Amino acid sequence: MLYTIGMIIRKASAHDANKIHLFGLTIPEINVSSSGDFMSLSELMTVLSSKNTVAYVADNEDEYISGFCLARLDDPDRRFDGQACLVYIAVSEVFRGCGIAKSLFDKTIDELKGLGCKYIYTWACPTSGAVRFFEKQGLIAGRTCVWMDSGEIC
Repeated sequence: MLYTIGMIIRKASAHDANKIHLFGLTIPEINVSSSGDFMSLSELMTVLSSKNTVAYVADNEDEYISGFCLARLDDPDRRFDGQACLVYIAVSEVFRGCGIAKSLFDKTIDELKGLGCKYIYTWACPTSGAVRFFEKQGLIAGRTCVWMDSGEIC
């Protein structure tokens, strides 16, 4: 465990799914779909239970979390050995700028490296400061895309 401004950075598990889900609903930058949550609770529980998921949370041992990071080695869009998708990294607005995102990122990357990952990629909201954050971590910006979805199809 790592301590950052009174927060504990620790491995996340399926037991944290409800807290992460509630937290995720409060972060506009990760709610990219026009028709749904950032991730359904059942999908999040499944992902957190997967051996191909690396996830960390920042909390102060209460019922709320202040940040989380989730990466997958089995991203359905790019299933190549040694690659991982950093799916989500988010910090509560009141704790931004305190080093929590950097700590979450570093712990996630260290574990991914230990699992043989040599390449990571992510999506970043261009208006949130995420691009600047990822550039500081050594990632290089690609093309800007817009999330498009159909809502429900009957």
